[in-house]
Amino acid sequence: MVRIDENQEAIALIRMAIDNDKKAQNLQDEVEMDASNRAPDTEGHTVMSHWTFGSSSGKRQESQELEKTFAPNNCDFVSFDDCLRSFLACWVPEDAPRYEDIIYVRSD
Repeated sequence: MVRIDENQEAIALIRMAIDNDKKAQNLQDEVEMDASNRAPDTEGHTVMSHWTFGSSSGKRQESQELEKTFAPNNCDFVSFDDCLRSFLACWVPEDAPRYEDIIYVRSD
């Protein structure tokens, strides 16, 4: 019985190590993607070239395209891109995207 418990404990530790490694790789990928999406502006500050919202595994679509797709059938998406940009400018003014920046929205 003790050996079975030891084996199950070893298997659990291996699975946890694999899960932790996957999480660390995903975080590293996100950091690298964020770093590649940043560019210095004319004053030397680092700015985002685009934003991404939603699930990392979902389908990625530009916010303007999302608005064009859904606005004709759903009034909640009318002026979606403008409302999203206004929200970001209000709540994260130091990191708010510029008009020329692309905002991606991911959906499952």
